[in-house]
Amino acid sequence: PWGLGGAGSLQLLTALAIRENIVRLTFNEAPIFTGVLDPHDGSDSERYVVTPVPGTMPDGGDPRPVTTIIVTQVREAMALGLIIDVTVDRPFDGYPGRYLVAVNQLVSSSSGVLLDPLHSSLVFDGLVQVSTPKTLDVAVPIRDFANPQTLSGLLDPLPSTTDVGLLGSIPMGGDGDYAFDEGITSYKKRLLRRLTSAKNRFAHLPGYGLGPGAKLKQLGKQSVRAAFEADARQQVLQEPETVEASANLIVDPNVPGLWRLKLRIKCKLSSDPLELNVPFSVNG
Repeated sequence: PWGLGGAGSLQLLTALAIRENIVRLTFNEAPIFTGVLDPHDGSDSERYVVTPVPGTMPDGGDPRPVTTIIVTQVREAMALGLIIDVTVDRPFDGYPGRYLVAVNQLVSSSSGVLLDPLHSSLVFDGLVQVSTPKTLDVAVPIRDFANPQTLSGLLDPLPSTTDVGLLGSIPMGGDGDYAFDEGITSYKKRLLRRLTSAKNRFAHLPGYGLGPGAKLKQLGKQSVRAAFEADARQQVLQEPETVEASANLIVDPNVPGLWRLKLRIKCKLSSDPLELNVPFSVNG
């Protein structure tokens, strides 16, 4: 009785979104995964197509389309090459949005048979990260490496200095180690970072950033200025120490093309209102 007998077929068993842009696939046998994009290589992104299932959104619409960009073999205990993670270029729409993953031209590394076409696709629920609003009662003190952004930041908690060359650097403290920002200094730094960052450029922080660069050329419109001020206020309110805030965008009468965002903030770190003045130049 020469030979093993009838070879089993390679089958896709499960598909599960494990992150907002990653679907994990499990096979009954380990597919060939060479990483050099030769024929039937399991690392080739063209072997995996993820498409939205029409009409599965709450409004009856379609989930957002995605494109496969990276395929990796999971290297964990007992994975045995059976598990593959498929990363797409943007987050899935969350449940009840659904997606279909279809796999093609894979070959079993043990039996050498092609993927069974009857077991090559599965539907899975989308997964999306939800930003949970911060509450004041759970806010904790934040301590970060010093990186002074303002002249006042040069004095706290650093040794007394007026060297503006330290702005934007990571200076040393009095003990010779890296200095740390705490309290009002850390709070101001985080506000400046938030107000000058482009919007939605951090995948793990949806809605983060005021994105002034995209709006500065349109500030002649009252509606754009009002929206800019409203968004600035909402950005400040996202910091856990903020109790209330107001934002006012005005033209600097002394410098052509310069706008100033004046913020008045009530925060948990000070009994007095905090005032912050952030300049934006339409001339870059």
